[in-house]
Amino acid sequence: ALARDRRLAVVPLRAVGPAEHAWIAAGLTDDLTDALSMIRGVRVRAQTGAPREGEDAAAYGRRHDVDVVVDGSVRADGSHVRATLRLVSTLEGFQIWAHRAEGAVGDLLAVSDHAAHAIAEALSGTELAAPTRAAPPPEAVELYLRARRSARSFVESGELELLEQALVLAPDDPT
Repeated sequence: ALARDRRLAVVPLRAVGPAEHAWIAAGLTDDLTDALSMIRGVRVRAQTGAPREGEDAAAYGRRHDVDVVVDGSVRADGSHVRATLRLVSTLEGFQIWAHRAEGAVGDLLAVSDHAAHAIAEALSGTELAAPTRAAPPPEAVELYLRARRSARSFVESGELELLEQALVLAPDDPT
């Protein structure tokens, strides 16, 4: 079992590479936050935003009253994506764990599930059953995550059309 009341914050993952891939980092941040909040014994701060200029992960975590901060970056190269994640203790400020989760851009939800599973194992110190999820079409995942980022940032328009296209491709997928 996980330690009782572990408090986490997920720092918005940094996109490494072309600016048009920022939706990937934003989507993985949101999905990872949601997946971690489903773990018994873990409380996740919602929407904490980016660290202040010059603020390290430990100070960021203390400001948000959490024990551990999930920090990292996402790199997309063509159809492949890699999320490099770290857990940082807010008490000592030391990185206590690191992991890489990778896969196809169309499998972002599976990459996120894998990362959340690995974080849960790191926090509990025990091996957990592997996560399972029927994969929706890659195009539906991309459209869904782009629309979520667009709706949150108000930078782009057309999020409703993107969500409608995702729904046509995966009508039975609840995400």
